[in-house]
Amino acid sequence: FSAKVADILDESLVKSTLINEFRELGEFVLDEKSLNNKTFDLLSSILDYNLVGIFYNDSDKQDKTIYFNQNESDVSADVISEVVEKIKTDIKYSNPKNVFEFDYKFVSNGYNDTKELIKTFEEFQSSFIYPIEDEGKLLGVIALFHKNPNKYIHSKILDIILAEMKLIMKIKWLYSETKLLSIIDPLTTLYNRRYFSQILENEFSRSTRYSTPLSLAMVDIDNFKKLNDTYGHLFGDEVLQVISATFRDSLRKTDCVARYGGEELIAVLSETNLDQ
Repeated sequence: FSAKVADILDESLVKSTLINEFRELGEFVLDEKSLNNKTFDLLSSILDYNLVGIFYNDSDKQDKTIYFNQNESDVSADVISEVVEKIKTDIKYSNPKNVFEFDYKFVSNGYNDTKELIKTFEEFQSSFIYPIEDEGKLLGVIALFHKNPNKYIHSKILDIILAEMKLIMKIKWLYSETKLLSIIDPLTTLYNRRYFSQILENEFSRSTRYSTPLSLAMVDIDNFKKLNDTYGHLFGDEVLQVISATFRDSLRKTDCVARYGGEELIAVLSETNLDQ
């Protein structure tokens, strides 16, 4: 009986220690660099892996980045490309709406002679890719890879890690969602005028510094008041939404498109001259 109690106490201590360690990561959710460094430091002290990848999905960012950390190995660029494709496939399989293009970055990565180079994806005998979702939204992904088989079989430790990572990813998502709401026009989902002014100032400074062309494009919907008076404001809102989406989708992802006024839309086009 005493041995069983001791085992329960040991398990409880491990669980509470792990939870406390992960909860401390919460203070870094607004500092992505520190969050990644601290998270990988913690994971490397708990898990055995050759490669781990973490993706935090922010609602206010179009650019999606997977952060990787290597442990006791170096993974070739070709293998990393296959890993990224595998992650993309798995999260799309989990939910067909999850279609993203990813960039990737390494955290605490450096080659040295003591590390063995992994040259092919097939060298990973164990893999664990877990999309973390909440209410139909993809909050992020954690992916583990190891050269030895049967590394990531179900365990209580892994369950705790996934639960705590979900909590961190949810907090980060909520912060990004709050930030997005502050810069987005709720009707058209384009950027609002205040945020556009900040972007324009930055782009104008960059254009001046590097002597690159910069253009503005503005759309004003003719007779919009007459449309509202004839068919009602709900119909006018729908027309504004469709035109806004058409304007945005006609431009590049790098172009900033905003609602400038009631029926006025505007875009700043970097490195674009009048002919273009």
